[in-house]
Amino acid sequence: MQLLDLALTLFAASMGYTELNPFMLSVLSSPLQLVLVKLVIPAVIIWLLPGKLILPGMALLAAVIGWNIKELLSLALAL
Repeated sequence: MQLLDLALTLFAASMGYTELNPFMLSVLSSPLQLVLVKLVIPAVIIWLLPGKLILPGMALLAAVIGWNIKELLSLALAL
């Protein structure tokens, strides 16, 4: 799911859409920072968290991805 979130972020940025999250906006200019934030840090968090917290975290990320897809579709249809 992290890869899908990363792909959606990069797609939106390549289409000229502005990242609304100020933290993510600051790391979009650096591929290394982007990979750290989107892939390495979540992997470490998953490794450290108790298993019972992983499912709620995945559900939250799935909701964020769904929201991002909805927003991209609504922006594309508005063009």
